[in-house]
Amino acid sequence: MTGPGAVITARKRGVLVEKRVAINWLMDFYGPLLTENRAKLLRLYCEEDLSLSELAEEAGITRQGVHDALTRAQAQLEEYERKLGLVARYRRLEDAVHKC
Repeated sequence: MTGPGAVITARKRGVLVEKRVAINWLMDFYGPLLTENRAKLLRLYCEEDLSLSELAEEAGITRQGVHDALTRAQAQLEEYERKLGLVARYRRLEDAVHKC
């Protein structure tokens, strides 16, 4: 596909990739604080790139149930980061080390 539609699609993919990378950072730091089920669903969604339907089948719940669990898990991780700031602190330290 070429033209304006291709650019928009590529941008959307780029945003999705960035979002998944950010979620993976949060999972690395705060994943153990999630329930086992939420952590598993989020890991499969981000790392294995499973669809909502595939996750629903794996977990034995509806697609809406998967969507709700993923949304809550992401919100929980973002709240931990907002309160604790461990990922931001780590990335600042990593940047400082690379500048030395």
